[in-house]
Amino acid sequence: MIDITFKNKIPPQKGRILISDPFLGDDYFERSVVYLCEHNQEGSFGFVLNNLVEINLNDLNEQFPEITTKISTGGPVETESMFFIHTL
Repeated sequence: MIDITFKNKIPPQKGRILISDPFLGDDYFERSVVYLCEHNQEGSFGFVLNNLVEINLNDLNEQFPEITTKISTGGPVETESMFFIHTL
C-alpha cells in the first residue's frame, strides 16, 4: 500500500476554498468543495458548493417563487435553516 500524504501549509481563512481529502471517509464532507465564509477562534462557517440535489426551491418552502436554481446540501451543518449565495 502506498501512503500518500499531502501537507498543506496554507492556513484556512475567510474567503478561501477548501477541498476535502478524497479519502476522508466522512459521509457528510467526503469529496466536498467548501467556500469558507468565516474562520476564527470561535469556529468556522462555510458552504458546500458541489453536493447538488434535484429539488426545486419552491418545494422546500412554498413562499419562494418558482425559479431555476441549483441547491446543494451541507454546510452549515444545520437542517432547520436555508442559506443563500447570490449576486443580488
